Amino acid sequence: MRRVRLVILAAILGLATPASAMASSMLGPTSHGERPWSGSWATSYDSGATGVIAFRWVGESEGAAAFAKFGGSGCGQGSTFYRGGWTVGGGAGQHVACTSGSGLAGRWRDTRTGDTGGFELRLNGRKAWTGTFTVDGGSAGGWRGAFRSHFRSDGADGEITRIEDAEEFRLFLGLDDPAQVDWLSWIADRCNDLPAVAAAFPEATGEAEIPGEGLLGKHSANLLYSGSDLFVLLAKSDPPNSLSPENVFATVTRRSEVRLKRQILASSGNLLPADVLQMALRATGGSYPLAVLTAHNLLKNITVVARETISEARRATPKVFERKRASWLKTLQIQTRVVRKLHNLRADPPKGRDKMGPWYHSFAVLTAGALIDSATAKTIVLAEHGSKLAKLFKGEGGFNREKFLIDACIAGVTSDPRLAALSRYG
Repeated sequence: MRRVRLVILAAILGLATPASAMASSMLGPTSHGERPWSGSWATSYDSGATGVIAFRWVGESEGAAAFAKFGGSGCGQGSTFYRGGWTVGGGAGQHVACTSGSGLAGRWRDTRTGDTGGFELRLNGRKAWTGTFTVDGGSAGGWRGAFRSHFRSDGADGEITRIEDAEEFRLFLGLDDPAQVDWLSWIADRCNDLPAVAAAFPEATGEAEIPGEGLLGKHSANLLYSGSDLFVLLAKSDPPNSLSPENVFATVTRRSEVRLKRQILASSGNLLPADVLQMALRATGGSYPLAVLTAHNLLKNITVVARETISEARRATPKVFERKRASWLKTLQIQTRVVRKLHNLRADPPKGRDKMGPWYHSFAVLTAGALIDSATAKTIVLAEHGSKLAKLFKGEGGFNREKFLIDACIAGVTSDPRLAALSRYG
């Protein structure tokens, strides 16, 4: 009985989308475009079972991550990756595959029973394939596929039809970044790295000349006034570049941001906050207040621009998306050049879906501590997250314990004597 169930079960893989969605979208052309495996296929097996399998093209980052989860190693550099789902008999599940030579190799999992296995396929022309499947620790068999139709976002034409299928989308959100073991201890260590790096930097200083800054009013660092330049920079969602030249705190870092970005891009990656702080100190000639302000402005620019691009693309109709796709992807590619160099600060990145928020928030807190004092840094953390907990922030994400713990950790080290001495009023 086990053998029969496994044979039918292993008649693997189809349907990345629900059957109703698949049926409504089978209106595409019979040409397979640049990716011949994309689309929906009718399957039949040596056992006599029949089913359906679907292949949707995905980027290398998503495909490689999926292979790791499915217990495989992928097909090597330059492969094209596919994901999808399948149904056959009483079985249904998901799969990941990649091009291997002139064929396709993959891994599958039955979502009902947990059974897993592998498969290999070879195209017979453009509309049919033959192959073999295996059940881990069990049977093996043959199966065949006949092309049915394309479906929306299968990627056959070589162009993505939704922003979520772009590799840059996954990179920006950190969806394929690994989870951090013993995260609370790890993030505490990352916070404690900051005072050590700042104190060890040659000629580090708390001096910071900000042209046009005033003691009170619009161009001041007075956070009690919601119209002050520093309040607008830290509390509003506008990218700092859009505030310049009217905002003195956004304007003063324009050149140092370029120098910092150049260092980040030249690095080997996997950067931690202390690494970025050290680079920012180099970019500002040792001025700690300007260093943390520079890092904040650069990272917030990247985050807000990418978020706005993704939001616009997700709201777009298919026609608008097709027209603006290249521009949106180019924007994301530019932003993710820096993003891919940074270590994810989240405990569980795929669940958090927000790689860059903690990064620029951390430097916002450090900026408040450096330009004003540690008490102010701690106050703004409590005010922001307390307001979110009380649901007083409109248009903002709700309270997130993980983000609060990161911000609170950063606020805590602003009172470290080594950082306090480098604030403008230390």
